[in-house]
Amino acid sequence: IADLYQDEGNPTAGQIDGAGNFVYPSDQYINLGNPVKLQITGNLSIETWIQLADTNTTYQIVAKDKDTGGRAYTLDHSSQTWRFYINGGAGSNIVTTGTANTNWHHLVGTYDINGTLKLYLDGVAATQTGADASIPSATANVLIARREYAGFTGPLNGKMDEVRISNTARSAGWVQTEYNNQSSPSTFASV
Repeated sequence: IADLYQDEGNPTAGQIDGAGNFVYPSDQYINLGNPVKLQITGNLSIETWIQLADTNTTYQIVAKDKDTGGRAYTLDHSSQTWRFYINGGAGSNIVTTGTANTNWHHLVGTYDINGTLKLYLDGVAATQTGADASIPSATANVLIARREYAGFTGPLNGKMDEVRISNTARSAGWVQTEYNNQSSPSTFASV
């Protein structure tokens, strides 16, 4: 994200290296468009390091969600809680975890075609089963720090680092290793 955001002139220090600093209410965001690689309807993982400037508002982190273009997937913060959902979050299509604060956090949402959603906060998972067997196809663009849903764009007020979107449902071991390595590289391994 730092490399993408450098062009916008608002880079900042991040958890890993440089990060994007999104300042509300200026509505700063990154539009990745709707490329084929992000039209994911099966297994999915969305990962980022995030630091909110405050926790009183709904903020979008990564979203492919639009009122007129389909509601595919969303990772966000709402009502002091982290959320990951598919298909608009109806019924079993949403998982939530943790109480948000203004510290840096590693956040990973995963979905698998067996209908399991997981949301990892600093390596610890919350799980929701019984979700839809696929993510709906959507023409909505993938946005970082905002969504296209009219009247509910929720622009981010905070910093993001190392945003990744994958067409695989990362395992608990993978997420825990990623968190341990990135949160404390000097203590992760010794020779």
